Amino acid sequence: MKNAVEFRYCPRCGKSQIHAFGEKKMQCAACGFIYFHNTASAVAGILWKGEEILLVRRARKPGQGLLDFPGGFVDFEETLEQALIREIKEELNVDIETLQYFASAPNTYIYEGVTYYTSDAFFTCKIKDWNSLQCNSEIIEIVWMKPETIHSEMLAFDSCRTIVRRLKKG
Repeated sequence: MKNAVEFRYCPRCGKSQIHAFGEKKMQCAACGFIYFHNTASAVAGILWKGEEILLVRRARKPGQGLLDFPGGFVDFEETLEQALIREIKEELNVDIETLQYFASAPNTYIYEGVTYYTSDAFFTCKIKDWNSLQCNSEIIEIVWMKPETIHSEMLAFDSCRTIVRRLKKG
C-alpha cells in the first residue's frame, strides 16, 4: 500500500487477516471486506486585505510552527462552501460574505502515523467584518504577507506551495 493506513484487524469482523493489495486497497481474507483508502476533501480560504493575504501559523502537527491557509477537512454531508464557511468561523471568528473557487491541489497530510491523501480546494473569500478577527487554539498567530514575500519553506503543505506559486504568477 502506498504509505496509507495499514489496519492490523478487519474493521468488519475483527480478525487479523486483512492485507494490503494495490495502491489503496486492503482486503480481509476471513470475511472478504475490502477497504478503499480514498482521497479526503479539504478546503482553504485565500483572504485578501489590500495586497496581502492572511496566513495562519499552525499550533499543532502536522506542520507545527509553519504557515498555512485557514481551512480544514470537509465533514460528512457538507459542501465545500459550507465547510469553508464553518472552518473560517471556527479558526478566525469571522464570517465569509462571498467566496469564489480559485484552484485545487493534491496534498499529503500525515497525522498520527497515518497518511491521508487530500484534494485541497482553495477559494478567494471576502470577509464581512474584520473587527472580530482572532485565532483559535489551532493557530499560534495570524500573519499578513504579500504573495511574493512567501517562500516555500515557510509553508506547511505542498498544496499551499502550489497555490502560492499560482498567486505569484497573478
